[in-house]
Amino acid sequence: MSRGRAIRCVLLAGLASIAASAGVSSGAPSPSSRSNAGSADPLIQAAKAEKEVVYYASLTPDEAQVILPTFEKKYGIKVTAVLAPSAQLLPRLIAELKAGHNTADVVDATPFDVYPLIEGGKLAHYNPPARAAYPRSRKDKAGIWTVTRLSINTISGWNTNLVSQQDAPKKYSDFLNPKWKGKIVIAQDDSDTFTVLGQNFLGGFTKASRWLRGLAANDPQIIQGATQVTELVAAGQDAITLNARTMRFLSLKKQGAPVAWNLTKAVAQPAIISVLRSAPHPAAARLFERWLLSTQGQTLMAAAGRVPGLPSIKYDHRLLAHGTKVVVVKPYMVKQYARYQKEWNTVLGIK
Repeated sequence: MSRGRAIRCVLLAGLASIAASAGVSSGAPSPSSRSNAGSADPLIQAAKAEKEVVYYASLTPDEAQVILPTFEKKYGIKVTAVLAPSAQLLPRLIAELKAGHNTADVVDATPFDVYPLIEGGKLAHYNPPARAAYPRSRKDKAGIWTVTRLSINTISGWNTNLVSQQDAPKKYSDFLNPKWKGKIVIAQDDSDTFTVLGQNFLGGFTKASRWLRGLAANDPQIIQGATQVTELVAAGQDAITLNARTMRFLSLKKQGAPVAWNLTKAVAQPAIISVLRSAPHPAAARLFERWLLSTQGQTLMAAAGRVPGLPSIKYDHRLLAHGTKVVVVKPYMVKQYARYQKEWNTVLGIK
């Protein structure tokens, strides 16, 4: 990310530490960059008076740089973006709220991580008009959260030098075939995806447990982190993986890696956006959410290489194909997580 931009992105390396500053803002955009569009809108006027919005998100800095400058230029409001993976971002945010440090205006992260904020009543009800275009699977009835983007975990990904399209697993049960013994690599932290698979594709906890034991019998290699899993498959050190992240596989394929993936079924891990009840810039927070859910915001999300939450926006269908049977993760699914996580760790020997 180039320095001197209007966006201030703070990258988090841990739960409470700031690893680096990637483009510190020198202030709000200059008046010459501001748009007068919608100047009669009371929300816009109130947001401009607040001058800033603080956005906690699980985007990467490169993705943020594609998306956020347009908002700043359009409205003349500075975006301070605090960026980290959800598993790091949300504990920090929750700790700040408990300590009374109310700096965040908007949160945009995975449902399982945002769930404690929902249950704790920390998120505001807001129902901008753009939500009407989102299907029920991508928003809640109460107007607390809406999906901004989807990360796709499909059934399988494989190295094409080692596995043919015909032989590659096309169903979750295919991973139980003894021919894959010693050839599978999986991510250690996939217990959340296992939770969703169990509730939707594997027939409930008892059947999911039986399936998992069959998978364990094939002696999968268990690696910390999905990125490393994808790289091992691309390098040919392992033949196939479960829950292939299509965004990572596509990135490596574009670089010439011999990889492919199946798009018949998938779990879509979304990021959901919400306004904090304690937002210090409540008008700017609502304006930002309204904009990010709009056609313009979602088009930029697709331009950043993500599957947008708004279905009408065009995106790279190698990430998620038309006709894929997909389950979008919902916050309430976390209620079963502890049970599935314990089974995942026990059966696979993860400590």
